[in-house]
Amino acid sequence: MNIKSSQTLVSEALKEIKTINTDEALTLFNDGKCNLIDIREKGELDKTGRVENSNHIPRGMLEFWLDPEGPYFKSGKLDMTKEMVLFCAGGLRSALAAKSLKEMGFENVSHIDGGFAAISQSDFKMRLWAACLDTPNASATCDQLHPCAIAAFTALRSNCSAMRRRATT
Repeated sequence: MNIKSSQTLVSEALKEIKTINTDEALTLFNDGKCNLIDIREKGELDKTGRVENSNHIPRGMLEFWLDPEGPYFKSGKLDMTKEMVLFCAGGLRSALAAKSLKEMGFENVSHIDGGFAAISQSDFKMRLWAACLDTPNASATCDQLHPCAIAAFTALRSNCSAMRRRATT
């Protein structure tokens, strides 16, 4: 049995899809010309935050949620006439996902080189969720937070998670 490696699959996908950088993605996003889709898992968003006003569609549900004929289609969630700009944590899953959407028939699809790692170093506005407080009202954009505050927030969340685990045991 000959099994292709994930690295081979990603390399093949990159030859068939459009890859854009964070500046190009930010321009499309700010101009309202794309659906910015975060395909990371919920746990990743909880841990690292998310791009403000992006759409979250977990990688495992992407094709199902974007299939207009399927039972899981999210009508009205996205503007199907705009470019689908995908990103994951580092750019590998989004490359495979972009290829899959092209195979479904989407013509205007791209993925962001470097994924969330690159985005978090760009001018995109980020949102951190205070998961310990269980309310989106406890969020703040990264441009409002000093780096020390972000580090403290991350440590606080870790402590809250540890305290929850101890409380349930």
